[in-house]
Amino acid sequence: YGATGSVAVNISVVNNKTLIRSWNPITRSVKIDVEEMQTREFEIQVEHSGTAQDSYTFSDETVSPSVVKVTAPESIMDTIDHAAVNISIDGLSDDVDTKAEVKLYTRAGREVETDDRVIMSVTEASVSMSAVKTNQISVDVQVTGQNQIADGYKYITYQCDPQSISVTGAKALVAEFDKLTIQEDLTGASGNITKTYKVSELLPSGLEVADKQPDTIKVTYQI
Repeated sequence: YGATGSVAVNISVVNNKTLIRSWNPITRSVKIDVEEMQTREFEIQVEHSGTAQDSYTFSDETVSPSVVKVTAPESIMDTIDHAAVNISIDGLSDDVDTKAEVKLYTRAGREVETDDRVIMSVTEASVSMSAVKTNQISVDVQVTGQNQIADGYKYITYQCDPQSISVTGAKALVAEFDKLTIQEDLTGASGNITKTYKVSELLPSGLEVADKQPDTIKVTYQI
C-alpha cells in the first residue's frame, strides 16, 4: 500500500489443520523500504600496496577489462566512488602480469560492503605493469674549441648545476645509460658563456627525467 509503505501479511495453516480450530493474526502488515535499482559503469583503477625494491617503481599499467558495470540499490550506489584492484608490489623489481579481485570503494578509500543485491559485470581483472628503475647519473660536459677562442682570452673551466640527475625507464635501458653527455664548442668565445640545456631532449628514447626532478642543466663556461 503506497500511502504507508506497508504490505499485508496473509496467514495460512499448512500442517495439522484438523488440530487447529481458529487463529487470530496479531501482525496484519509489515512496513518495507523500497529502493530503485541503479546501474553505473566505473573505470577499474590499479592501487598498489607494499614497497618495491629500492629505486624501482611501476608504470604502463593496463587493466582488462578496464570497466565494470555495477547494478545496486540507490543507497549503496551513492556510497560507491570508484572500482579498483589492489596489487602487492612488496619487494618486486620485475614486470607484473597477474589477476586480482575487483572491489568497490568509497571516496574515503573504504571498501563498500556489498550483498546479493549488488551485481557486478566482472569480479576479476587482469593487470600488467612495467617495472621502472630510477637511477642517479652524472653529467659529463665535453668542451671543444677551447684553443680557438678570441685573441686575448683563455678558457679556464666550467661550472655545472646540477652535476647529476635522476632518470627513470626500463631497467635494461637504465643499466646501459651511465652518464649524460653535453657537448659545447667554444670557438670564437670572448667572455663567460652561460647555457641552459633541456635534459629530456638529451636523453635516449625510453628514458625520462624522474618525478619532481629538474628538467634543465645550467652550465657556465669561464673564459
